Amino acid sequence: MRSLITRLGRPRSARPVPSLPPPVPEGGLRIGVCAIARNERDYLLEWVAWHRLAGFAGIHVYDNVSDDGTSEVLAALDAAGVVHRTHWPRREGVPPQRHAYQHFLENHAGRYDWVLVCDLDEFVVPRTGTVEEFIRRGLERDPSITAFALPWLVFGSGGQEEQRAGLVVERFTNCAEKPGPSVKTVVRSDAVLAMRTHVADLMWGRYADNRYESPRWSDRMPIDVVDAVDGEVLVHHYFTKSRAEWTRRRQLPKADRAAVAHRDLAMFEKYVQLPRQEDRAARMADAVRQEVRRLEQVLDASPARELVPVVHSVSRDGVIGTVEGLRPGQDCRVRVVIGDVVERVVTCDRLVDGRPAFLAATKWQEVPPTEVRVSVVGSLRSVTAPNDSRRKRRDVLATVRRVMPAAEEKIFTLSLELARTEQGMRQLAALGPATFDKYPWYGSLLEGLTALHHGDPAGREVVLAAARTHPRGCRQMAEKLAEKEVGYALDLLRDAGLSTTTLAAAAASV
Repeated sequence: MRSLITRLGRPRSARPVPSLPPPVPEGGLRIGVCAIARNERDYLLEWVAWHRLAGFAGIHVYDNVSDDGTSEVLAALDAAGVVHRTHWPRREGVPPQRHAYQHFLENHAGRYDWVLVCDLDEFVVPRTGTVEEFIRRGLERDPSITAFALPWLVFGSGGQEEQRAGLVVERFTNCAEKPGPSVKTVVRSDAVLAMRTHVADLMWGRYADNRYESPRWSDRMPIDVVDAVDGEVLVHHYFTKSRAEWTRRRQLPKADRAAVAHRDLAMFEKYVQLPRQEDRAARMADAVRQEVRRLEQVLDASPARELVPVVHSVSRDGVIGTVEGLRPGQDCRVRVVIGDVVERVVTCDRLVDGRPAFLAATKWQEVPPTEVRVSVVGSLRSVTAPNDSRRKRRDVLATVRRVMPAAEEKIFTLSLELARTEQGMRQLAALGPATFDKYPWYGSLLEGLTALHHGDPAGREVVLAAARTHPRGCRQMAEKLAEKEVGYALDLLRDAGLSTTTLAAAAASV
């Protein structure tokens, strides 16, 4: 586990640690937070640690298909019971952010008394105490409050060009002179009708601002307030970070748009130097750093942390592989992400090459398995593997024959793909004969083709003998040969006075 914080050279402990205590004392208000994330690996643990310290009982992160290690960290934290992760790919014509919020409201919000939706560059910062204490004070004043509008305080780069080690909350203290009109909402879960990006539509009750007063909403932009002040709670929005981080971030599509859209690079310049220095969040850096270290220890204590998946085959039949380092009897779940859209979590309940193996079937999935990313749940490592069609046919066949020697239909089909060309037939012959117990006529055909390839006319009799011994099987095999149009193999048969038609006829005459 390597983060920007641990790159400072802090010694690491491999000793197992107990589960983290819950962030909310027994009997307190249960507050949940929901966010959508994509490629937030360097910032994720800090954000989780901050919101645990701020008093959030449940942290839900919708993973918008990350490929920088974020997904693996989230899956490990989910397995440890620290966060709730949901695989959440982009769908055509649907803004993933609003869609994720609605899913959260329908499936998870009811577990909590109050909920907040925000982003991973946003930190809820109470002036004193926790978010729960802020809510309690408001309800003591007016029990009819069912939502709080928390203003944004926007932070810029402060002139920083490159990403540096350390926490976000201590690296960036340069911010706008005062909070802006945009807000984020913490809302009673039983009062919310729908959640927009910044505000909630309520079924009952009323909004209050961060001073417990009724906010004045903008006529021009109804989701903005016109009199935002520091108040009791702000949402620190670390909008740009450094120039290098902004440049990297703008390459990702915006989560609040249905179509793919990107941030404007020129916008960064507006936030290079802002007029105010604010260190309210930075003063919490030591506590946050300690909580991050505890989260890292939880990840390090995972029994799966050293496990590495090995993918043997990716085809329309499925993704098949083993796990290096897996001990006998050790539980193991494997994440298989297909085309950045479909995610399957499977167990190692198969046996391949004498070792526990996993199989994620891919037939009838909504996307073909052109490429997959595989990781063991609890490990921070992942591997990417292409479809077998993008690998050398000989290598694919050799692997399948080794790890799945009884997969006769698959082995025969792969063998025919090699037999389409003279070079491929040469490679097939070099692999030697395969064993076909269930379909011996497959073996006879390949044996006959190999003999004919080497110029041995006895190969013709091998094929005819199979047709006489296994007429029905050879008739079906002849049909398969005709369908696949296996070029060089058909030429060999034709030169020997055979064809798929005569082969079927020879079988039918028995």
